[in-house]
Amino acid sequence: MKRILMFCCAVLLLCQTTAFAANYIPKEELCIGGIEIGCTFGYVKSIYGEPPEKYYEDDKKSASRKDNLRLIYYYSPNHLHDGRSRDIIYKYSPTLIVHGEVGRNKKDSMPDDDVHALGIGLGDNSLSTPSGFTVGIPYSNVVERFGQGHKVVSDGQTFYMYLGQRADGKFAGGVMNFYVDNNNIITRITICPIETDSN
Repeated sequence: MKRILMFCCAVLLLCQTTAFAANYIPKEELCIGGIEIGCTFGYVKSIYGEPPEKYYEDDKKSASRKDNLRLIYYYSPNHLHDGRSRDIIYKYSPTLIVHGEVGRNKKDSMPDDDVHALGIGLGDNSLSTPSGFTVGIPYSNVVERFGQGHKVVSDGQTFYMYLGQRADGKFAGGVMNFYVDNNNIITRITICPIETDSN
C-alpha cells in the first residue's frame, strides 16, 4: 500500500508541474464498459448485476486480497489510505474491479448503491473504452488516435498516462492509464481520479 501511495503522490506532483507533458483524452473516453468515475455502484449493478465478489478493504479477511487493487492506482487528497476510510471493492472477474469509498468507518458507511466509483481496472479484453481500446491490442492504436501518453515506469511496469479533458479544454479530473508489455501490447487499462487545484 505504501508503494501505491508513493506512486500516486508522484503522479500528483507531476500533474502540478509545468513540465508535465501528458496528452489529453476527451472526458467521454474515461469509461470502460459503460462504467466511469463518479457513477454510482447502483448504476454499475444495473449494467453488470451483483458482483460475484464484494468486500471492504478494512475487513480483516480482505487483507490478502489487496493485490486486486493493483488493477487500479487511485489518488485523492481527501482519501488518505491511512485506515481512516472504508473502501469497497466490486470484483466482477479476476480482471474487472470497481473501487469506491463507503465512508470513514462502519458506523458512517453509506449504502453500496450510493457509493461513487473512484477507480476502475480492466485486465482482459472482455470490455473496451468508447473508442474500442481493450487489452491485447497494440498501444500504437491509442497513439494513432490520441498521441503519445506520458510514459511512467513503476515497479517494473510501464504505462502511458492520459489526462481527461472537458470540452471547454479544462482538466476533467480523471486519468486513463494504458499498461503495456515489452512488445507494447496493452495488458491493463485503469481509470482513476486526480484532484488538483486547477479544476
